[in-house]
Amino acid sequence: MQKSGLVKSSKYAWVVLILLVLMQFVYAGITLSTVTLYMEPILNAHPEVSRTAYALTITLNGGANAIVSIFFGKLVDKFGLKKMISFCSILMIAGVILYAKGTAIWMFYLAAILEGISLCFCSGASCSIIFSKWFAHSTGTLLSATAIGSGLAGVIFSPIVSNWINTIGWTTSLYINCAIVVFTAIILIVFLKDSPEEYGVKPMWNDKVKIADESGAIIPYGVTAKEAYKTVQFWCGTIGIGLFGLIIYGAICNIAIFSSDLGYDGGVMLSVMYAANIVLQLPFGILADKLGIRACMVAYSIMAIASVFIYATAPAIGMMYFGTILLGGSFCILKATLPVYTLQIFGNRAQGQLMGIMIAVMNCGVAFGMPVLNAAYDITGSYSGMFKLFGFLGIVLAIMIFVGCKPIKKVVDEKKAIESGEKASANA
Repeated sequence: MQKSGLVKSSKYAWVVLILLVLMQFVYAGITLSTVTLYMEPILNAHPEVSRTAYALTITLNGGANAIVSIFFGKLVDKFGLKKMISFCSILMIAGVILYAKGTAIWMFYLAAILEGISLCFCSGASCSIIFSKWFAHSTGTLLSATAIGSGLAGVIFSPIVSNWINTIGWTTSLYINCAIVVFTAIILIVFLKDSPEEYGVKPMWNDKVKIADESGAIIPYGVTAKEAYKTVQFWCGTIGIGLFGLIIYGAICNIAIFSSDLGYDGGVMLSVMYAANIVLQLPFGILADKLGIRACMVAYSIMAIASVFIYATAPAIGMMYFGTILLGGSFCILKATLPVYTLQIFGNRAQGQLMGIMIAVMNCGVAFGMPVLNAAYDITGSYSGMFKLFGFLGIVLAIMIFVGCKPIKKVVDEKKAIESGEKASANA
């Protein structure tokens, strides 16, 4: 039965898409993409804090995100995504305020934990769940479009925030960030809808891909979580995703201060990275839809390996830009491709649960990437050695990803059965 006049047809899916882009723009973009710019001014304001000690904020952020991600699927099933996004918006606001008012390292640690929890539900994973309910086709392409929001925010706001920090101070800059988050949260709470079924409409392009029944509900297909745990794809993919988190976020979280050490503008370098991410995001999404996820994942691996090996040489400005462009391309995996990966390899039957586990493992890698690099810097005075080690780990990651990207036969067979109209067989 259709409710209220808010949603009259599946065309409201386009409104949902715009809202998801906005959420990525603000939460995963403005908030997350600029966080490394605050590292240097905070350390200058607190000379008693080492780079390694401050880098533990990323460990706590990633650790909190990893723990909550384990329960992602269950929390979504129990409370719904809209309620979780609303609650986590409040946590993010509290985290930003704590960063701004921080007078001791424990306050930064607490802020990092709150933001880590909030980003579990205010980033790519939630986008993919809501998105897959509203759109039945071209998921790779359009999910990439939502992730462009965060990349665009990085391009626009990295130099702006860098200028704010230098002119009005880092605390005032954070208060502006907080105001933007509050405004966005209100918009999402009012207009974002969990799914079309509760309004009696079908997903967009339901007629192109027969993955929904007559009521518009998505037909489950693929493996259960227990079945996935017994596959090589799950373990190779999960370990590979964890290594991606370690390597990519280790580099991203240090790129601003690393660039500054070399005499380059950290805000500009972040802007270049996010610009590359925007440019490459949509092509990779199309590639995932047309050629399958393996081609995308291998491409990401190669770019990640090349970027950290370039950084290891303390490059001149031209090569620094090139390495940063490659890093921006590899970053696509953590923003849009992971949901497509879990869908293509394992199906939709346990997608939320499996993606939650992979995000948790990825964030374990994220949690250690920045601290390890900064510990190496505090000991040796250079990031070079650890960047080289990350490059060799990237080769291992590429192998794991290649093996883990082979679709499971049951998933392929059930999806074909659904698309051919053999729904009873598929459900059986």
